[in-house]
Amino acid sequence: MLTLRAGWLHAPERKTTVHDNVALVSTFESGPAPFWDHFVEHRKVANLLVFLFGRQLSFRKHCLRDDLFTSRAGDERVISTPLTEVISRNSYRERITEAPSVKEIGNPIAGLHEIGSEGLAAWANNYEAWKRFILPSASILGRNGVFLEDLVISTSKSMEAAGGIIGEQPGERPTWSSGRRPRPTTATYVYRCLEALAVQWPEPVGDRVGVSKAIANAYNDVKHYDRGDFPGHEEVHVVSEISQMIVRLLTLHIAGRADDLLSIYRQSERFYAIKQVLDAYELRLDGTGKWLGDSD
Repeated sequence: MLTLRAGWLHAPERKTTVHDNVALVSTFESGPAPFWDHFVEHRKVANLLVFLFGRQLSFRKHCLRDDLFTSRAGDERVISTPLTEVISRNSYRERITEAPSVKEIGNPIAGLHEIGSEGLAAWANNYEAWKRFILPSASILGRNGVFLEDLVISTSKSMEAAGGIIGEQPGERPTWSSGRRPRPTTATYVYRCLEALAVQWPEPVGDRVGVSKAIANAYNDVKHYDRGDFPGHEEVHVVSEISQMIVRLLTLHIAGRADDLLSIYRQSERFYAIKQVLDAYELRLDGTGKWLGDSD
């Protein structure tokens, strides 16, 4: 059982600053459990927040309650079992990372109150099945100093995994390979993600087949040494922005909240940052996944 509990912290210096603080509390019905068992469940929630906010978030502190650490009276009676801080090798580096500003986390795709307890339970229950989708992107979204090519590689790996889980979708056959034995390609798996989301992208992005092929082309051009030169910076930039939004929105699908929380993205264009990048580079896609400039 995971519970979010709000509380107050204060810093008494020359002035007193009061902070609204939230702790993630875990308990097991079976009783005491190793720290690692708790940490695994906490990481599920932390990774969900990474997708919702589109940036890396860190554990700041771990505390535990256990019969090993108690306050006792002179007659050895246990008076209380206080919280005791524990430092884990799995997260100690996160403690020294700078906390994000309000501006940096001010525009999530959804809040936990919108995900709700049922959505959080669905996310936790689906986590193992979707792990190959979650982990590549959770480790890179919003990371400082990351190369755009790394973003394309990691998010594309996630979309390949997601497409395999989602399964065949209507209209995907144009993305299959040609020849005597057509089969799904990387573009097919991306298409399945787009079909599951069914959101409205900016007009220069074009249809789902075209953007699926464009993402697959960028991924393969970066990944494979025999594809010639790396794709142009402008194309990689646009693909990385679109891909990040795809994997972030798919978390709402995993949590079973797509129908409610994706409605605003399905009714009108909401991807202003992507539109700005496309306009800045004067780029648009055709149905084959080829990038065209205004001069074209």
